Amino acid sequence: MADYGIDVSGYNTITNWSQVRAGGNAWTWAKATQGDYYTNPLFGGQFAGSSAAGLITGAYHFPDPGVSVAANVGHFVSVAAPLGSFGDGALLPMLDLEDSPADGIAWNAGNVNSFVPAFRDALRAATGQAKLCVYAPQSWWAGGMLRPNDWADADVYLCAARYGVAPGDVGWSHPRLAVHQYTNAAPTPGSARPTDRSVTVGAFDAAALTIGEDDEMAGFWFIGNADTGETALLYPNGDFVGVDGSNYSAVISANRIPKLDVPQNVWNDMVGRRKAELDYLGGVISGRQTQNSQ
Repeated sequence: MADYGIDVSGYNTITNWSQVRAGGNAWTWAKATQGDYYTNPLFGGQFAGSSAAGLITGAYHFPDPGVSVAANVGHFVSVAAPLGSFGDGALLPMLDLEDSPADGIAWNAGNVNSFVPAFRDALRAATGQAKLCVYAPQSWWAGGMLRPNDWADADVYLCAARYGVAPGDVGWSHPRLAVHQYTNAAPTPGSARPTDRSVTVGAFDAAALTIGEDDEMAGFWFIGNADTGETALLYPNGDFVGVDGSNYSAVISANRIPKLDVPQNVWNDMVGRRKAELDYLGGVISGRQTQNSQ
């Protein structure tokens, strides 16, 4: 399931975060810092307001290759960590790779592919959490300037910016491609001006981008039956594991996964398939035990 979110910086004034969420957004990335010399003056309010409205909220850093990796990471962590940006439940941090002639920031294949893994490792050492999203224009990915196969491990997620196309139409693919920023002019309810807006792609969803979520849970959904109150964990292949109804609210809250009601006939089909599977597995185990006892 595709999830949508926005990113904001010092140029964005949000007047009502609840309206942002009601407008179909699941998360917010807020710019915290740039290089070792700039802090977004709105960052604290943006992070707190987004979080209070129930949006999964994270921080991003605009790096400057003219400043050491250590200085970039140190400034980012000093500003973002006190708000909980690297703790469980936060949106994973993002590294925003863009040229900025006004600031003398220019990237090339040489400096960017050495900077990213160094930043990744230093951020992990400083925060104790592994997830990182790397953002760049689609042309940098598709053109080969960025080489994710050199440094994108299982905790690195990729975001490509490509405008003027349908959400999800990235025009480039990679196993770690998780987010498509498809516009920088989304008419966002609750915002004084349009914002950047992105969508998850492939098998990735907002839960996969959340710190503390089990990566093996990416694409899974908690299913609630409105008629009986029963709940289950639905796997992408259609299998499911039952969950005690008394734990439903706590599980949903802890995982920040929305409730999804299913019709009774769908629920009955799920129950039937799961029972058949368990009966089959039970028979296999029983057979093995019989053989072992002979």
